[in-house]
Amino acid sequence: MTGALSLRRRGAVFVLDGSPSAASLRTGRRMRSAEITVDGRTVEVHVDDHRHWTCPGGVTVDGVLRLAAPDDDPRGSRIAPDGEPVGWVMGRERGCFTASVVRGGARIDLRLPRRGGPQVEIVPTGSWPDLELVALAAAFALLARRRAERLRAMAIAGAMGHG
Repeated sequence: MTGALSLRRRGAVFVLDGSPSAASLRTGRRMRSAEITVDGRTVEVHVDDHRHWTCPGGVTVDGVLRLAAPDDDPRGSRIAPDGEPVGWVMGRERGCFTASVVRGGARIDLRLPRRGGPQVEIVPTGSWPDLELVALAAAFALLARRRAERLRAMAIAGAMGHG
């Protein structure tokens, strides 16, 4: 699949548009966990390492997928518990949070505006088994990171205002 996907909020759920599969993401209140549903199959996803709330580095989908920065976790990023390694990078550029998941010649690039609505642009290239699952897990990591940075900015502004 090479067409662009879009994750948009519809009520309390994020829905993946442009996918042939029915796929959605329902986040927890504090963005530390979520449920990913693809064609009726639901899995839990969790932010890795709650101690680093200011900058979540990755996510784990129990028994299916792990996205972790290599310097954060030596076990690295993998599809399936002992499966194929994948590359995982998160960053920022031009007012957006960005991320990429890379497996061989296949890639999923994601962009989330720092400000504005909760829409994640997802551009997959190459062949991906469980494309929707991987894309939604990566999108959840971006949404959690944006929330953490907003909380950090509010804490700094609050501290400066009361100094």
